[in-house]
Amino acid sequence: MEAANGTTGTFDENSTNNQIRGGIYFDTVIQGRDISVHLPLRTTPALEGLPRHSETFVGRTLELDALLGSIAPDHGIGVSLVTGMPGIGKTELVLQAAQRAIKDKGWFRGGVLFIDLFGYDNHRRLSPERALAAFLEALGVSGEHIPADTQDRARLYRSALSALSDQGRDVLIIADNASSIEQVLSLLPSSGRAIVTSRHTLALGARVHELSVLDAPDAKRLIHSVLKQSHGSQDSRVEKEPEAAQQIVELCGYLPLALQISAALLADFTLRPLASLAKALEATHTRLSKLSREERAVRAAFDLSYEQLTSQHAKLFRLLTINSGPDISTRATVHLSKNSEAEILLQDLARAHLIEVGRSWGRWRMHDLIRIYADERGNAMSNEDQRHQAQERLLFFYLATAEQAIAELGHESFTAPEHRSDEVKWLQEEYSNLVATAVIPHELSAAMSLTLGQFFHLYRYFDDWIRVAVSGLDFIRQHKTALSEGWAMNNLALAYHHNRDFSRAITVSQEAVEFFRSRHDQRGEAASLNTYGMACRESERIADAVEASRQTYELFRKLDDHQHLSGALGNYAAALELDMHGLQEALAMHREAVRMAQESGDPRNLAALKNLYGTALLKAGRFQEAEIEHRHALDFYCSTGDKHGEAAAWGSLGNALHAMGRIDEAINAYREDVDISIEGSDIHALGQAWLNLARALDRADKLSEATAAYQDAIRSFTSTGDDENRIAALESLGFMLLCADRAGEAIDYYYKAAELCRTSNNADLLLSILHILCIALIDENRFNEAREVDNEVRRIRSL
Repeated sequence: MEAANGTTGTFDENSTNNQIRGGIYFDTVIQGRDISVHLPLRTTPALEGLPRHSETFVGRTLELDALLGSIAPDHGIGVSLVTGMPGIGKTELVLQAAQRAIKDKGWFRGGVLFIDLFGYDNHRRLSPERALAAFLEALGVSGEHIPADTQDRARLYRSALSALSDQGRDVLIIADNASSIEQVLSLLPSSGRAIVTSRHTLALGARVHELSVLDAPDAKRLIHSVLKQSHGSQDSRVEKEPEAAQQIVELCGYLPLALQISAALLADFTLRPLASLAKALEATHTRLSKLSREERAVRAAFDLSYEQLTSQHAKLFRLLTINSGPDISTRATVHLSKNSEAEILLQDLARAHLIEVGRSWGRWRMHDLIRIYADERGNAMSNEDQRHQAQERLLFFYLATAEQAIAELGHESFTAPEHRSDEVKWLQEEYSNLVATAVIPHELSAAMSLTLGQFFHLYRYFDDWIRVAVSGLDFIRQHKTALSEGWAMNNLALAYHHNRDFSRAITVSQEAVEFFRSRHDQRGEAASLNTYGMACRESERIADAVEASRQTYELFRKLDDHQHLSGALGNYAAALELDMHGLQEALAMHREAVRMAQESGDPRNLAALKNLYGTALLKAGRFQEAEIEHRHALDFYCSTGDKHGEAAAWGSLGNALHAMGRIDEAINAYREDVDISIEGSDIHALGQAWLNLARALDRADKLSEATAAYQDAIRSFTSTGDDENRIAALESLGFMLLCADRAGEAIDYYYKAAELCRTSNNADLLLSILHILCIALIDENRFNEAREVDNEVRRIRSL
């Protein structure tokens, strides 16, 4: 610290160290309540006592500009509060702002007074009295002239700042690491500018600057900058291992403190690959221990905040990690904690930046590293917190509320959001939590996996459905619970079926059928037979599909189950129509299924059956009748708000219009199918919509638009792994280009189609494609390639 006589000594950069250059003249007596202090005629306060700022500071451009704007002498505000979670980089941002304010902008000719209040360190925390004394000494007030009373110190301190301001030498006050209003309030000047940093959102009447984590590019740039600073330009590990760098920043949660520690660990050993550190950080249970180097540790930073919590706050903080999903609602937290005051406690934890507001008000989430820390604390106090009972309460809340919401889905799942019941809105808001809950190894979670099946189906969340169904079935089998293994098998089979994995759907549904038959459970047998029959129908196993569908219909009729009888009859008819000899019988059954659905009054079921009936009429060449049924189906789907069904009806209507040669109308119908499918999550349905549109555009000689639509279809089928339809799209696009005398382009698509046929072992289709490819190659005078293709055709035929 620079003393009053201007001599300079050494100081610790972590201590309070301020310098004030120039002098202030006090020619009056500064009076407290009951003391009079005569200051020396001249003091020489000076200041450049900031801790050293980082040379590897990256990002934060918007935050830095905002902070500089709030401390600007002409149009700033009195106090700025920089807040955020431990390790977020609050102090560094303030130091960068102070340096730029003084050196670049020439503000604060009186300099900066900086003090670390150590507000979260129980051993080093500074009281307001000590902080004021440090500031007064930095301002040139000798110890014997510093009043004993806090208020008198504050008056003298503000008078000194005012005197400097009158000379045009405003001082920027920085109070770092304040934990409470009381700790910092007396340090704030009457006028001028002050910056306070705190892990809490303190009610100081200040402009609040809340910091979040770095984005991915800046996080990687931070590591890169530290390595370059340590070893120069020859350290190119970040450029050479971009994937490992990305993994490290993700495992650090983009938290600056964790990133700085990671970078330092890498800088210690130039031969250490980034992949080595990424591997070391992978394990959740040891990650915090690995994020430590000498005096710096992420866990230690979190400890300081945790130790300030009351017992109630600490317990809730620990319990929150029981929730497996990305965030938790206030309502769920009440059930988890069995504490009606949970909302108040959550808000307190958010003000302390140990949690944060989630995607909407009333939802709360934790940073990944804080979550690991809280979970460690929670496991250490599992018995005291009754952690197992808390988990049971939370799981039961999710399951019971989900069951109630699923019951409402039949009435309003596709209505406009503003018209949905609170239960259905809740189901959609809690989706991520419900999925995460359903894969926990617990009986209530297994029950959840069965409950959510209808929701997964209606909203086309097929991948999650499979994951949840597999988890539930595994748990039921391992623990022999009261839950039915057969229903869990059928749930999984349905998930496979709707994800178009028909082979697995057939295998699992067969197991379910045998399970129910062995227990004489006809309702379960009927349900699993229905799944088996649908999967066989899609796989074109006609005889199996017809027999399974017939048995399903007979069982539901025997059970007098009118709710499922019309659907079973419709599926039976759809299986029969696979064989053209059974088409007329199938049409009669479709009409009966539609009649039964009309009597039941279920518009969604009626829409599905009318769409099936229209498809059968189209096969029978009764195009106008098919159009009528598809338009009726479309109206019913629209009335229920079922967007997926609406898209399917538009596609089916387009097929009928296309068959009648009404191409422009068909194109419009297919465009509606595409537009609605784009909004949904069923990529396969979108691919089929693109393919139908492409073929109609092709027929309308709209070559450019058709090409684009075919390519979109190919991309969709590629993403779903549907090689059969991908081959069809490639072949159709190739043929269109060939007919348009663009054989060179067509050849590329035929080559791709042929390669897919080889991998799928579809020899008949491969021969057809190779035959056309050979002709195209000859037309392009590519005789060597044509000869190779012809030789392949001969080899296949000889087999």
